[in-house]
Amino acid sequence: MPVIVEFLRAFPQIRMRVQLVDRLVNLLDERVDPVLRLGQQPSSNLIATRVGLHRQVLCASPAYLKKHGTPLRPEDLLSHDCVTHEGYAVGSNWEFHSRGRTMKIEMPSRLVVSSVEAAVVAATEAAGIARVVSYQIEEPVKSGSLVKLLEALTATGACQPHVRGPRPDSAQAAGIYRFCSAETAGKARPRKCSRSADATLAPAPQGAASAQ
Repeated sequence: MPVIVEFLRAFPQIRMRVQLVDRLVNLLDERVDPVLRLGQQPSSNLIATRVGLHRQVLCASPAYLKKHGTPLRPEDLLSHDCVTHEGYAVGSNWEFHSRGRTMKIEMPSRLVVSSVEAAVVAATEAAGIARVVSYQIEEPVKSGSLVKLLEALTATGACQPHVRGPRPDSAQAAGIYRFCSAETAGKARPRKCSRSADATLAPAPQGAASAQ
């Protein structure tokens, strides 16, 4: 949303309708163009450009960890209360990576929610351990209300090799993609919005300081 607010401030003559959903959107049927999506996407005839990187992380509140202990291995999560998200992006089948190996664990959900925002709130209120996208908990982590867990092992899938854009610099990161139709790609206003998102979400150059 900060990207949208910044764009509207820069272009006051433009009006915008924004959908924030955790599902695949049909651009034609729902009259949405362009879209930003996280992770790998099914093949389509849309024009796709990778504009940034994201990571999935585990988090819990200090109060929860004080009461239940801090998991040191993925297997330890099986004895914890886990908050899972039933959307397509992040579910109860959590994936971990270590030394070139991938481990998937089906989490016994203590609480299942329908939005990532609800998972963040539940984790903050000590309901359990949640898995979310890193940027969604930047402020709670800075304030100390949430703590990241098992950072060296959490990751998302690799990016599609045929999509334009810089390649990830780590297996721990996956892509944020901008999708648009061929018709929209040639229009001035969607192009302005796309450029604004590209500039904001683009990964930092090698050696640059990270925001996280």
